[in-house]
Amino acid sequence: MQADAVCFHMQQCIEKHLKAYLIFNGKEIRKTHDIAELISSCSEIDESFNILLRPDIVKLTDYAVEIR
Repeated sequence: MQADAVCFHMQQCIEKHLKAYLIFNGKEIRKTHDIAELISSCSEIDESFNILLRPDIVKLTDYAVEIR
């Protein structure tokens, strides 16, 4: 169970950082927990975000709702 909690908090941290980056750059964001979608939006500003589109990172989206 502890690993699930760690993954939940990691997902939240990544989600909030990506959303903050988008807001900082003047992009509107819709309500989503989808890490892949957020990374794709960030990569429209800076292509280096594409390196984050890895299955292990994108899989964290599952923890946004499973833990709650």
